[in-house]
Amino acid sequence: MFKVRSLFTTFFTFILFIVSAQENNNSEFKGANFISFRLHTGKVINNYIYFDSFPARNPSALIEIKFGKQTNGSKNWQQAYGFPQVGISAIGGYLGNNRQLGYMAGILPNVALNTANKKKWSMKVRLGLGFAYFNKPFDSLTNPHNILIGSHITALAMADFYFKRSLSKKLDFEFGLSIIHASNGHTGLPNVGLNMVNINAGLKYYLNKQAVEFYKKDKIPINKNLIYHIRFGLGTHKFGNELGPVNSPSYKVFDAAFYIGLPLGSLGSAYAGIAYKYYSSFYEKIIEENIYDEKQKLKSSVITILLAYEFEMGQMSLLAEGGINIYSPFWQDYVQLIGDQWSFGKKIEGLLSSRLGLQYYFLDKEKFDKNIYLGLYIKANFGSADFVSLSTGFKF
Repeated sequence: MFKVRSLFTTFFTFILFIVSAQENNNSEFKGANFISFRLHTGKVINNYIYFDSFPARNPSALIEIKFGKQTNGSKNWQQAYGFPQVGISAIGGYLGNNRQLGYMAGILPNVALNTANKKKWSMKVRLGLGFAYFNKPFDSLTNPHNILIGSHITALAMADFYFKRSLSKKLDFEFGLSIIHASNGHTGLPNVGLNMVNINAGLKYYLNKQAVEFYKKDKIPINKNLIYHIRFGLGTHKFGNELGPVNSPSYKVFDAAFYIGLPLGSLGSAYAGIAYKYYSSFYEKIIEENIYDEKQKLKSSVITILLAYEFEMGQMSLLAEGGINIYSPFWQDYVQLIGDQWSFGKKIEGLLSSRLGLQYYFLDKEKFDKNIYLGLYIKANFGSADFVSLSTGFKF
């Protein structure tokens, strides 16, 4: 059986190794080393108002420790993004209800983008995507009211809007507003997803803040040639809605896509494409319920027309994708089998597809037009998590 825990652990161990290797060996990370310490406090949001026994919550208390570096513009992407700071954070703590929500601990690679700079003040936007461990996920016997998190291991995302005030040559004060989201991508049920809004404050200490030599080009070169991608992936999900059934088996999802793209601006590339997905859970239910007499495997498939944008940051990139399902014959049967009512909203959910993923390219994209990459993605239907997949892709 395909284990999502192994998928998360393998991928992010690989990502952390790659980031560490780049920091130690790649000139693009030369700059000022720093360590920051922050406290986050806020509250877990009740994002499922129809559940009468939603856990009571006190204010949360999270601690974040980050190690990072200042980019210097030696790579084109660094100049395009305004010389961002990159780093890895360890974050964890109390979620406001020890009995039902427990504690979390996460690893979060992140990038901080400059939006406004003054002599002593600056404003930044920080985005991170990683994974988290929760010590008290849903359990039908011992913890039935935690419908937010259905597994110990989840994806973790954060958006942080903050101000920085320089206190001295080596010390900065930072404060802001952070939004944190955790979800296992429908790989364990229930999975309503955990959302927190926090205020945060802390200090950043520079270990060797020196005069950084920034590289600046008058014009960043942009490749005008068409780009082609082929991607193959294997995913996993549960057959059900966000509340269950609990303790159900995991099913494989086979995924393939073809894209044609063109660099758009200096931040990345835009793509159009087509994707094919085969759900082993759909096939099993079609056979069990005797829904179709023929072409059962074909009718277990979904075909999607896609539009996507890839935000490129060196050998890492973030893919944001949306699409329309042009072939999905089993969707209405799926909705009824999981116990939901067929409605206009469910029609839209079955029509609209989205995907968010983190990708790592094995070769320097500024030197090689042809490349191979590894990616981890969360696929959703109109915002409702569908599956998590690990893919290999080829760019040419």
